[in-house]
Amino acid sequence: MRIASIIAILALGSGCSSGQGPGPCTSTPEQCNARDDDCDGEIDEADSGGPLRRTCSNQCGPGEEECANGAWVFCDAPPMYTETCNGADDDCDGRVDEDCPCVHGQSEPCGEAIGVCPRGTRYCQSGAWGECQLPYDPDTLVEVCNDGLDNDCDRSTDEECTCSPGETQSCGSDVGECQVGLQTCDEDAQWIEACVGEIGPAPDICDGLDNDCDGEPDFVAGADFGWRSDDHEVNDSCDDGSPIYNSAGQLMIVEGVDTVSVEVDDEADLQTYPTLYPPGDEDWYSTRVDETTDCWNPFGTDCAFRLTVQLWLLDREYVEGAVQDPADWRLCMTLGGCMDGQTFCSHGADWFESESVYQLAVIWGSPCYSHDPRDLKIRVHSPTGAACGHYQVYAWFEYDDTLECPE
Repeated sequence: MRIASIIAILALGSGCSSGQGPGPCTSTPEQCNARDDDCDGEIDEADSGGPLRRTCSNQCGPGEEECANGAWVFCDAPPMYTETCNGADDDCDGRVDEDCPCVHGQSEPCGEAIGVCPRGTRYCQSGAWGECQLPYDPDTLVEVCNDGLDNDCDRSTDEECTCSPGETQSCGSDVGECQVGLQTCDEDAQWIEACVGEIGPAPDICDGLDNDCDGEPDFVAGADFGWRSDDHEVNDSCDDGSPIYNSAGQLMIVEGVDTVSVEVDDEADLQTYPTLYPPGDEDWYSTRVDETTDCWNPFGTDCAFRLTVQLWLLDREYVEGAVQDPADWRLCMTLGGCMDGQTFCSHGADWFESESVYQLAVIWGSPCYSHDPRDLKIRVHSPTGAACGHYQVYAWFEYDDTLECPE
């Protein structure tokens, strides 16, 4: 009886330490209350020995929590976040990206269907619409001719088709010496570049024709420059020669006084100079030569007098592209009447390339104390019939006592 009492006292002492109050410890399932409910000397423990655990949840789903010091803590249910535009229900309210312009991953049609080109598609990325993506590359679109479709999607149909395959048209020019040809439309509805049968422009030559097909016959390089008939075109014979006057207004080249030349309206304007035009034209000029020197010598003559005449080809110096062939020009002068005068004409040896001139000089002796005027006819023409261009004629007369008297 004494032993049983001692055991009861010990058991009672143990029950009191469990926190259940006086009396023996009564074992119950362990709860999260900071007590030893199952009387095993441990508080809030699970059967496995760890802390008590139970299921828990929030808006985002279930989890587990554990007991510590009589309280349930550390619920590992999915965390709740502030809603962001990422295609997920961050705040676990059953809605996705509810405050965003669009839902991540969403797509919708965009743009406009033009011609054969369909609409594009745009996609939602992080809650924002991306650029419209087309199912074709606009830079590679090519219009297909004569199919009635807008293949390059520019709102125009067959706009790059210049013709119908097999169609023909004239090409080139029929101005001047040019003749038109024929172009054919190829299978791609484009005009073939070749102009079959065309005669195109050529450089102008002195032939009275419009070789370069610009509407102007015998027109050469230079602004508004061309070969034209001059103001002396009535001087095409010896009897109709244009008069050449000296500085005193006389029809005379006075010995040693000055140099005479064909009159021009404006010396700064090349087109006011005389021309050898049209092909086959020839120009005549008339004046007189008069000596004034009187002297006495044993021979009874005022020897010797020299008459010089120059033909200057201006185009060779002043017009780019208007190169004249000196062989196409000739300068002649006749002393005396048209029918019985003595004539001298230029040859190759009379050409001076550096000056672009032909030069003729004639020397004669004259009796002392006797003026010996002589008629002078100057002729400019082309022996080949191919010369065109502007020119000037100069003449002067002088006494030279260094020369021997002609016989």
